[in-house]
Amino acid sequence: MKNLLIINKAQFGYHTDYLFFCKYLRNDWNITYLGMDYNLKRIWLPGVKTLYIRRNKLKVTRSISFYLTVYREIRFGSYDLHFLYYFNYCSLLKLLNPQKKIILDIRTTLIGNNPLKRFLWNFLLQIETKAFSYITVISDSLAYNIGLLSGRYHLLPLGAEMISENEKRYDQMNLLYVGNFLKRNIHHTIAGLSIFYKDFSDKISITYTIIGFGKKKEIDKIIAAIKKFKLEKTVRYVGQIPYTELKSFFEGTNIGVSYVPITKYFDCQ
Repeated sequence: MKNLLIINKAQFGYHTDYLFFCKYLRNDWNITYLGMDYNLKRIWLPGVKTLYIRRNKLKVTRSISFYLTVYREIRFGSYDLHFLYYFNYCSLLKLLNPQKKIILDIRTTLIGNNPLKRFLWNFLLQIETKAFSYITVISDSLAYNIGLLSGRYHLLPLGAEMISENEKRYDQMNLLYVGNFLKRNIHHTIAGLSIFYKDFSDKISITYTIIGFGKKKEIDKIIAAIKKFKLEKTVRYVGQIPYTELKSFFEGTNIGVSYVPITKYFDCQ
């Protein structure tokens, strides 16, 4: 089998897209996954070798260490193909290794409220794509947003597996949110639930489980909303759970919550 190097700053198993890329490619490729060590619970997948870069506290030294390690692995590793998840200035790795076959994968543009930061970040992304001959994107709208013509990229959308096949009953409401908290305003869903709860809690049993990750201020808003609306016995914030451990949560709930604010920077997701 040929050798594949996957490069992603996320710790292995905590970026669901890449966990499944590895799962379905490992029978046809010898896969090495190179990422950062965030001191999260280690996830192992048979057939996938993981290499971790120590995550130093100082951002500058952390970035330098990451770039140097990735550069050395690309330069001196015996890989037939490199699959690179976009990060700022990653085009330098291609320019320094022009003979190496590197696929650039783009899953998102910048998520944030500041239009100037979004413009600058997306402009840099657009410039960096010019260094790569092979590009994959999550959606056509994302490709259009960063100026990629139809012949310049391959569409690689999200997929999903059946996590729970249990037949659901709806004599009670057990809600579940799983995902990122970044700019999602998940605390709004708790405020909305509180309105519903006041009118229907005496008619039907209601629970709401929230699983995911985000910045401390976003987590604090979720916890504060639970306390504000006195829903401590109804809403449970769990935190970050590896995908491999989600099955019991899906089997214990019957309604999935999807909540994405209607903003320009989420349009391509």
